[in-house]
Amino acid sequence: MPYSYFLHFRQSDFPLIFTDIVFHPQSYGIFDYRALQIKDNVSAYLTRRGLRESYKFGRPLLKAEPSSKIIKDLERVNSELRDKNILNMVKRAKSSMEIVALWDLAESKIFDFSQAYRYCEQTVVAPLEKDLLKVCTEDQLIEILHKPSLIEKTNLSDDKRRIFQTLLSLGELKLSLHKNAESWVESLYIFSKFLAKKYNISLNQALSLRSDEFRRALRGKIISPDILNNRVGGCAFIPLGKGKRWRCLINEEFKYWQNRLVKGKGGIVKGAPAYPGKVKGIVVVHTSWTKSLKIPAGSVIVSGMTNPQIISALKNAAAIITEEGGLTCHAAIISRELKIPCIVGTGNATQVLKDGDRVEVDANKGIVIKIK
Repeated sequence: MPYSYFLHFRQSDFPLIFTDIVFHPQSYGIFDYRALQIKDNVSAYLTRRGLRESYKFGRPLLKAEPSSKIIKDLERVNSELRDKNILNMVKRAKSSMEIVALWDLAESKIFDFSQAYRYCEQTVVAPLEKDLLKVCTEDQLIEILHKPSLIEKTNLSDDKRRIFQTLLSLGELKLSLHKNAESWVESLYIFSKFLAKKYNISLNQALSLRSDEFRRALRGKIISPDILNNRVGGCAFIPLGKGKRWRCLINEEFKYWQNRLVKGKGGIVKGAPAYPGKVKGIVVVHTSWTKSLKIPAGSVIVSGMTNPQIISALKNAAAIITEEGGLTCHAAIISRELKIPCIVGTGNATQVLKDGDRVEVDANKGIVIKIK
């Protein structure tokens, strides 16, 4: 049976060095992904097997003892990400030895973040949503997620209430982990600027080093700039197998995977309603993992996923549309808080919709239509 590939996330300001750490064999690399990287833009696709693996990974969250331990571990990582002002520390570093030590710290923190963040992914929390939908409708689920105090007014069992609380905690942690990790990810650009100056290469070339290459470069040994140039033009991350380091393919092998993964753009944008409503507006596309956003009033924000830094801009939004996510993704949480029509999990919104497009968003049915 031929592989099917499902877009999980598409992000900009997500350099290859970050992708390499995230897809470590003991982090996101345990799931069957295929990823495309062009400069600091990444698109990650799960296979059917990867979807099953991530679903299985989330099943322990259904049980009281494992879920409690996981939540505590995530809270610990979240607190530790908040502890250090890594950006100023790197800027103040005087010696190569200090830079190497800070890189080891930053790499370990980003790795810890990626291990923790997996538990907040929609494909991982899907068992919780599925379990709760056995005892309540989707509308009831969304209503309780929007107003958690309603849990106490239901006739749900203590076990189902605990699962609701787990789902809510993971949604809150997802926002907080993302926000607290941003300075660590931004530090990658500072380290890369240091290497670009040291070896007289471009910033994009420095950002295209893999983690082991990055460490060796900080210690005095850089790989061929030609290899880095090829990676800047595009590379594919392909798994070799469980527990093994991923391959980084370039040139014709990259083009092969690009042709296989990037399908026709089509014209239909359809997803799951996260908050109801029907509006018209002008599209503003936002795919950055770290940057904030300013938008005109009445804009329709189209995103891979909604980062915490643009929350303040959402007061001007008429609607939110994302490629990633379920009922507990960033956009779903924010849209319920602000009562903004929202559609999540479209899988193709940033490909079909462009800045300036006029659209009608029907978040009652989960459909977006271009208006000519």
